[in-house]
Amino acid sequence: ETEGMYSNFVGFVSLVTSSSVISSMTSLVGALHRSRSEETQQLGMLRRFLRQNQVDPGLSERIMRFLQYTYHAKNSMGSDNPQILSLLSQQLQNELQYERYKHVLDRVLFLKRLIEQEELSTQQGQVLQKISMAVVVVDAAEDDTVFCAGGLAEACFFILQGSLRYTQVERPTVLLQNAGAAAEMTLWTEWTFVGDLVSTSFSKIAAIQVDDFERCIVSSPELQHEAHGYAAEYIEALNELELLSDLWRFGHRHSLRDFVKHRTGRPSILQRGLKLVPKRWVSWRSWLWPSRVAPEKSPSRSPSGR
Repeated sequence: ETEGMYSNFVGFVSLVTSSSVISSMTSLVGALHRSRSEETQQLGMLRRFLRQNQVDPGLSERIMRFLQYTYHAKNSMGSDNPQILSLLSQQLQNELQYERYKHVLDRVLFLKRLIEQEELSTQQGQVLQKISMAVVVVDAAEDDTVFCAGGLAEACFFILQGSLRYTQVERPTVLLQNAGAAAEMTLWTEWTFVGDLVSTSFSKIAAIQVDDFERCIVSSPELQHEAHGYAAEYIEALNELELLSDLWRFGHRHSLRDFVKHRTGRPSILQRGLKLVPKRWVSWRSWLWPSRVAPEKSPSRSPSGR
């Protein structure tokens, strides 16, 4: 009798387990089929749309590849911002955004020095959070042009994923990959691009608009003063270049203090405790630095300042 009860119990458990497994597999296969059917339907409609509008075959192929890539990436990784995050307080959202993009801000020497301070004031921390909230992430398809020579720069760019090709007259082609940056000088002076930046693969790029950056910095008088002094040295070093480039980065190979002291034989503004008296600020939209890039200084320069 005991053996019979045990056999019945094992049979019942096996039946329930097998039913659950079969049900789960059926639901999974059904969801996968629906997803696949939706993708096929959407891509079919897209092909018909491109054909009816007589879109160039080369452009059509680029559009198809990019949308297939982004569609699969979205399904595999899910949403970048789960809907539940909208329930967070504004302060927690700011702190979360800062943690997500701190590695982007860290590529700007001025912000890197600020982040690495042992004692960061509450106001400075809030400014960094505001700047991180201003970071915009965009997707780039193959052969997408991020910027081209002669265009007015309104943002600087940081490579998060993929690869991009930078070309400039009189210079070899440069391939930018993760941790690459371009047009950082846009944050410190009016700038016109001197080269072309084109995506060579499916890429993700973080951008900081100069207007947003300025608005965040001038919200703190102390940081506004420090940024003024930093920009003075930045542009002074930029003017030393024989040939300008959108990829030039201040302090990339040398420390800021050593660079200025070696070149001028005197301590930098940073070593002197930022004693430079800034010019009067017209408004938060205008950055009136002590010097501007002077394109006429060298015949090999491309127009890059005003």
